[in-house]
Amino acid sequence: AMRQELAAAKNELHAAKGRAAAAKAMANEAQAEIDEARDTIDNELAAAKAEAAAAKDELLAAQDELFTAKDELMEANNQLSIAKGKAAAAKARANEAQAMAEEAQAELDEARELRQSSAEESDRVATLESKLQDVTLELAEARKLA
Repeated sequence: AMRQELAAAKNELHAAKGRAAAAKAMANEAQAEIDEARDTIDNELAAAKAEAAAAKDELLAAQDELFTAKDELMEANNQLSIAKGKAAAAKARANEAQAMAEEAQAELDEARELRQSSAEESDRVATLESKLQDVTLELAEARKLA
């Protein structure tokens, strides 16, 4: 009877060892899957970190370009303001020159009128002098006759 119990105990021990070996194999397989998953996660995390760093670099480069463009725009606005000031000054000078030209034209017109009047007066004086000579001659003849 003891031998049967001993044999049964040996069989049970053998079966337990088999189950333990199977459990150990399953645990080893699970650990291998866990290690593989951890490696995959680590690789994906490293790739994501690299992509994030690249995106950050691109963002900084875009920000630099934006600041450069902003500086260029401000410089262009300054140049535009300067050009507007020069154009306004040139317009003022042109208006002043126009006014001076109009004044000179008025003076020229006045001088022409004076010259015309002067010529007309000279003609009248010549006519009067001629009449005076005629009258003087007539007077001299009348005196001779008288």
